[in-house]
Amino acid sequence: MKNSFERCFWVPSDKADDQDHDIITKTVHRRGIYKDVYGSTTAGADYQLRPNICIAMSYAPELFNPAHAKTCLDNVAHILMEEGCMGIKTLDPKDRRYNGDYINSDNTHGWNYHQGPEWVWPVGFFLKAQLLFCDFESKVEAKHATMKWLLPHKEHIMKDCWQGLPELTNSHGAHCPDSCPTQAWSISTLVDALRDLHYYGEDETDVLVRK
Repeated sequence: MKNSFERCFWVPSDKADDQDHDIITKTVHRRGIYKDVYGSTTAGADYQLRPNICIAMSYAPELFNPAHAKTCLDNVAHILMEEGCMGIKTLDPKDRRYNGDYINSDNTHGWNYHQGPEWVWPVGFFLKAQLLFCDFESKVEAKHATMKWLLPHKEHIMKDCWQGLPELTNSHGAHCPDSCPTQAWSISTLVDALRDLHYYGEDETDVLVRK
């Protein structure tokens, strides 16, 4: 798997590098990312930018070329996230299937649940992956890069009657009436990322012992 992963999943920033990867050049509409799936029967689905790749980066970082992973994370931050918003878009807004507002009561019956609305729990995996691949010069820099994304979560918890975080929001962080108002996984992945931040820069063996 390790020998094949980059060839199969990386979408090169430069089209000239496609020859070294399993790429259908005419189908690519976003570069410098990892494919969401491999060998999908749905045209174009392989080349969608989604936040799922951050989960793989967090649990199997050894599969990734570090420079490619950092490029992809930069694109996740710039394309799927917005400062001041709690969630990550579940699909690239330039994708023709994108619909960022989840309204379960309309005629579509919420078909777009995973096609754009901004889920909160993947933020934790983005932050975990960022700590692994972004090569911060100090723990202070790592803390700043992490906490800037968590300010809206803190503000929400302080005023929320549940003192929790929602399942998802609509586009640009708008309230989603059809979202669960508080979910454990929305908070738990952020707590996990904060734990990684707490031990950032320490010897890996010591961290594993604490786990």
